[in-house]
Amino acid sequence: MKNEIYSDIFEVIKKIQPDNPILSYKDYKGQLNRIKTITPMYCYNLINNNGKVIAYPGSPFNSDYFRGEHELYKHCYASIYRNNTNITKNLQLIIDKIKLLDFKDTLLTIPKIQEALQQNRLIDFNALAQHYGLRTEYVDLTTELLISVFFATHSYNEGIYSPVGEKYGIIRHHIISPFSNIIEEFGEQPFKRPGFQAAFAKKLNEEEDFNQLNFSNRKYIFKQNINYSSIINKLFFNHKNECILFPKEEITDFSNEVKNSKQLSEKNFIKYCKENHFDLDKTKSLINSIGFIVSKNHPYSFTPEEKDIYDFSLYQNSRYVTRVVRYGN
Repeated sequence: MKNEIYSDIFEVIKKIQPDNPILSYKDYKGQLNRIKTITPMYCYNLINNNGKVIAYPGSPFNSDYFRGEHELYKHCYASIYRNNTNITKNLQLIIDKIKLLDFKDTLLTIPKIQEALQQNRLIDFNALAQHYGLRTEYVDLTTELLISVFFATHSYNEGIYSPVGEKYGIIRHHIISPFSNIIEEFGEQPFKRPGFQAAFAKKLNEEEDFNQLNFSNRKYIFKQNINYSSIINKLFFNHKNECILFPKEEITDFSNEVKNSKQLSEKNFIKYCKENHFDLDKTKSLINSIGFIVSKNHPYSFTPEEKDIYDFSLYQNSRYVTRVVRYGN
């Protein structure tokens, strides 16, 4: 059946959430009140099936998940499986997987991270990597419609999100039982982006195409309109022209360093090769041939002063209303 095409993004919002207050901005000519935050300022302490405590924003029984895309893509694969480099696919995958291990090892040296793990808090290091620019097995979802609206009306280029005014965008609305274990639950993490974006995800294997998965998927295709995209843009950017979904954090610089580095730790190189039965010498030779170095010393570290910068109060922007134990099938 052919999908209906909506005249603009506001018509999609009205279709999904007819009482959403953002609809009043469509034809508003006055000064726009910027959004300070979208995600709930309260969390449930949710104990998942593995016994980990998740700082879960909003209701833990939510079944609505959204994904916004500013173009109509035929396929949607996890970023770690999209080979957009001149490196062979398998070799790129090896490099990306080792970088994720190095990223995790470095964050584990932060005392507040260690403290959270001792408290049995769920810290998903790959989720953090995903939200700070590294390639992972995840495809992003959110429980907040307006966050998907932002991504559906903005293109990304060289670190800048810009409003789109041509072609078509899409909002995907997935209705999934919270007991199904289909969706990865991130909740609030020690750094801000996942919580600010009400982040959830679907973990994919190499052959899986998110757009072809067999679960409830309502598609809302709409015509892009630069005026309406610009209204959404003004709502999400503060007076310093900073997007509220991407607050400034020290972890951003570290993540960019890992992303752009040509170094891999020997420890995690050996670990990954042994787990996947790769020949160490041959794999190292291939990595060296494309300009990467396997370093005996770990390529990343924080100074004591830098660790002090990360002396944040975990989940400081939330208050907890209850503890819920939820069991899946």
